[in-house]
Amino acid sequence: VLHLKGFIIDDTVIYSGASINNIYLQQQEKYRFDRYHVIDCPELARSMRDMIKQEIVSDPAVSVLSQAAYNEDNPEKNDVKSFKHRLSQARYQYTSTTVGNRVTPLIGLGRKNNELNDTIVKLVDSSTKELFICTPYFNPPTVLTRALARHLREGKKIDIVVGDKTANDFYIPPDQDFSTIGALPYMYEQSLRKFAKNQQWAIENGQLNIHLWKDGINSFHLKGISADNRKHLITGSNLNPRAWALDLENGLLLHDESGCWKESFIQEQHYILLHTERLFHYSQIDTLQKYPKPVKKIMNRIRRLKADFLLRRIL
Repeated sequence: VLHLKGFIIDDTVIYSGASINNIYLQQQEKYRFDRYHVIDCPELARSMRDMIKQEIVSDPAVSVLSQAAYNEDNPEKNDVKSFKHRLSQARYQYTSTTVGNRVTPLIGLGRKNNELNDTIVKLVDSSTKELFICTPYFNPPTVLTRALARHLREGKKIDIVVGDKTANDFYIPPDQDFSTIGALPYMYEQSLRKFAKNQQWAIENGQLNIHLWKDGINSFHLKGISADNRKHLITGSNLNPRAWALDLENGLLLHDESGCWKESFIQEQHYILLHTERLFHYSQIDTLQKYPKPVKKIMNRIRRLKADFLLRRIL
């Protein structure tokens, strides 16, 4: 899936995980909560614009939807098949610096040589005090789960803000007709319950704070990681196995060497936490037995077929 994020307008980048539609822009009765960062930086805008033009628009596997039907030029099958490999080699090109406040654009596709994935793990491992993590649902790849557990064992702190299952895009209220896709929020919830159970000791001593976001019928779509309030990754990645291996993802890593952005990010974190409830014990998360009958039926079938591992990797 093409999961790149960002709007480039002249020398300005508006980075967000949001799409342009009614629910994100709250044009009707409900909204989808997301992050929006406006960065005025000609070099960043040029780098992101050039990558799209050179690696995607100009690629022979990409079709122009506006071309006339009588003159339609469809890509060759071999070009389409090899497109993923070419994209996995793509990088943002920019004049690099390692000093001062700066923004580093990152892109990645696939499990190997993925600079975005590698940066996420390094960000967790290099943190010396605390992490603030946002994700719509909790279903991290094994390498990230281990990094988070290691972070806690070293005596450091983690705040995780995750959407309640009712704030998931795929949640279907009990009074509506159920479909198979509606089981997803419950699968993610069980993944969170397992992690919370394994790290209950850290919840009890205050190292691990899991905040469940819920605001009526609205949904939660925030992503990103802040480390020690010095480095901030804003990204469209859901920090899950699918994003890790199958989707083309990007992100911006903000290095706040002087602390000039610290107060802005702290204010954002306070705002994010407004509609959350802290988890004090993993048992506060529902078990399978408490789920609606249609959900229990499909999840029991998934477990019986041992398909939950595969589903978590592709959904």
